[in-house]
Amino acid sequence: MLNVRSVRKGHLVECTIDNAGQLESEALWIDLKTPSDEERNWIKTVYGQELATEESIDEIEASSRFYEDEHGLHLRSYFLRPVG
Repeated sequence: MLNVRSVRKGHLVECTIDNAGQLESEALWIDLKTPSDEERNWIKTVYGQELATEESIDEIEASSRFYEDEHGLHLRSYFLRPVG
């Protein structure tokens, strides 16, 4: 089960996804905490994205994932499509 957030009629909405057919092309955010192999395949099929393995993500140093400065906490994240 995946949780997807998208914008509908100007409002952010959250949907629970039980199959690949429910994934939206306009999704803004998809929670992928411990996705199953089947869910990983849904993302690959629908969005053409191969997800990094948990092992490869764990190898990335924490300092590469986020940093804090005088402006606040900054997070780096993976996105399905370019932003902007």
